[in-house]
Amino acid sequence: MYTIHYTSDIVRGKRNYGVDEVHENMSKNSVISFVNELDTAYGKHKTVSGMGMWQNRLDVHTISIFKQGKLVKYSELING
Repeated sequence: MYTIHYTSDIVRGKRNYGVDEVHENMSKNSVISFVNELDTAYGKHKTVSGMGMWQNRLDVHTISIFKQGKLVKYSELING
């Protein structure tokens, strides 16, 4: 089972509508679906220091994927 730490930084004027969420006990397929949904919504992610990141002019979304407390790269997840 996997854990995802998801953050978004969505600033509009003086307000930040971002979130900081932890999704626990996710299956491998659920993690892949989560990333695919973000790719569909925000474009193909980039990997930065093992973390998935989506960025446009205004917003930033990131995920870190963990298994048993250790960081897992998305490329390793889909290829492993």
